Amino acid sequence: MTVSCEGLLTPQVEFGFGIRRSPAPCQTWMVPPKLITLPNTFFDDLDITSEMVRTSNPSSRNEQQARILITMLLTGVYKELRRLPYVGPNDIRMFQETTFKFYPMKFMDKRKVRQVHCVGRTDFSFYFGDHKAQAINLVIIEAKPTGLCGTGEGQTLAYMVME
Repeated sequence: MTVSCEGLLTPQVEFGFGIRRSPAPCQTWMVPPKLITLPNTFFDDLDITSEMVRTSNPSSRNEQQARILITMLLTGVYKELRRLPYVGPNDIRMFQETTFKFYPMKFMDKRKVRQVHCVGRTDFSFYFGDHKAQAINLVIIEAKPTGLCGTGEGQTLAYMVME
């Protein structure tokens, strides 16, 4: 049996992978220091692009619009990291639609616990340095339509557990 990450809720991921939310408050080391400040031209470009992809009906904003703006933001950050120079040309690799798989994951199916394959496809994934060491240097970004950001929490949490 295969289960998609996309529809998983946080409690399902916690059960399935045997993880728990930490009761401890966020520690200062968990908040990275500010490394860069994006130039004003970036924000001007972002405003123009936002205007171009805006729909007349705010409730119809879709994932594709979110992806366009996220790509712009990521490109701006990468350019600035290269300019400073925090990273070199081979230090970061961005992929779209990366498939992740994990087995076994426990899944409750009609009151019966089953061992299932968990699969998902990220909107964006970034590898820093060695692709083989992704467990310690992988960033996943999941684009969601306006107002549905919270629906991706379980999905993103599952990607964090997978290799």
